[in-house]
Amino acid sequence: MTPARIVCFIMSGGVGSRLWPLSREDNPKQFHALSGQGSMLAKTLKRIKARPAGETPVFLIGSERHAERIRDELAQIDTAGGGAIFEPSGRNTAAAVAIATLTTLDRLGDELVLVAPSDAEISTDSQFWATIEQGISPARAGRMVVFGIRPTQPETGYGYIEAAGLSGGVFDVRRFVEKPDRAKAEEYLAAGTFYWNAGIFMFRASAMKAAFEQHQPEIWAAARAAFDAMSSDVSGDYLPADLYAEVPSNSIDYAIMERVDNIAMAPASFRWNDLGSWQSLLEVSPSDANGNVILGDVVAIDC
Repeated sequence: MTPARIVCFIMSGGVGSRLWPLSREDNPKQFHALSGQGSMLAKTLKRIKARPAGETPVFLIGSERHAERIRDELAQIDTAGGGAIFEPSGRNTAAAVAIATLTTLDRLGDELVLVAPSDAEISTDSQFWATIEQGISPARAGRMVVFGIRPTQPETGYGYIEAAGLSGGVFDVRRFVEKPDRAKAEEYLAAGTFYWNAGIFMFRASAMKAAFEQHQPEIWAAARAAFDAMSSDVSGDYLPADLYAEVPSNSIDYAIMERVDNIAMAPASFRWNDLGSWQSLLEVSPSDANGNVILGDVVAIDC
C-alpha cells in the first residue's frame, strides 16, 4: 500500500514572551539553539523531513518580520512543493490552521494535514513518526487527531487531554482541560487517563473545512478572503495586511477542537518538552561537572 501523503505545516509565530529576555519579539525561541544541534526551527524541519516513507510537502507559516530567517532555514531542506507563508500580523492558531487547510485544498486537494509547532523538544525522529503514523487511519476516516504525552509530573503549565476507550491504537478524547492548578494536576497524574496536549494535530483537509464552516464561519470567511488575495514571489506567499487583520483571533483549541465530536488521540512514544520556561530548558540542556548549563560565550567562576 502506498504511504499516505501528509502535508505538513510548521507554525513559527509567537511574540517571544516566554524565556524572556533570551527570547524576544524579534528573536523568539524557535530561532535559538536551546538544546544544541541547531535552532529549534531547524530541528523541527529536519524531523519532518525524516519521515521514513511517503510524500511529505512542508509549509511553514510564520511572521513576515522573520521572513529572511525563515527563508534561510527552508533553504536547507527539500520542501517537496511546499514553502513559506508569511503572516503580516499574528492572528492566533485558528487563523493559521484555516490558512493551512485552504492551502492544502487549493494546491494539493483533500489530503491529510499535519500541524506542528516549531519550538518543541522531541526525543527522536523515528519515535515521532511512529506516533504520527498511528493517526493516519482515523484522520483518513474524517476524525480530528491529537497527540498526547503521558505526564511524568503534576505540570501546571500544560493543557491536558482526558482519554477514554482505546481502539486501533488510538483513544477517544473525552475532554480537553486547560492548565490546572497544582492540586488538579496531581489528581490528573494519579488518574492515569490524562495526557499533556502536545499541540500537534492531524486531520483531513475537508474535515477541518467543515468544522470551520459549522463552528467558526467568520474565521473561515475572513481567512478565505485573505488567502484569495495572497501575493507570491520566489521567497514565499504573503497574506495581505488589511484582510488578514479582519480574521478573528482565536486558538485552534477554543475555536475548533473543543467543539467537534469524535476526536482521536494517539499516545506519543517520544519524550516531549515545549521549552516554555527556564526550568524546562534546564531539564533538557547538557550540564557541566558542576551542574551548570552554559549557553554561549560564558566563563563560569566558582559556580
